[in-house]
Amino acid sequence: MLRGLMKVMVFMAVVSLIAGSALAQTKYVIGVDGMSCPFCAFGLEKKLKKVENVESISIDMGKGQVVVLAKPGVSIKEESLRKAVKEAGFTVSSLTAMEMDPMSQKSGLRSAGDHS
Repeated sequence: MLRGLMKVMVFMAVVSLIAGSALAQTKYVIGVDGMSCPFCAFGLEKKLKKVENVESISIDMGKGQVVVLAKPGVSIKEESLRKAVKEAGFTVSSLTAMEMDPMSQKSGLRSAGDHS
């Protein structure tokens, strides 16, 4: 009886891991005007980390670009990202969302960003 229960628990854990890893993630590429130093990037990163559903942030000061990865299976409100950038003292020059395919690790354009 105990072995049967253990088998069921292991099976459920494996299914849960597989299902969790199969969830798509959304990547947001944000063009940011005004970033000129590491302190600027740090302040922007702090603001973006507070946005709901953010998993990771990568900043390229040379390109003036921020890549934000959402938690698997959820998205981030683009207005929340814009607000965080503005609150950090910068301007969004573009924002593009791409859905990452977890199986092939390819990304496809989900929505074109605007250049406001």
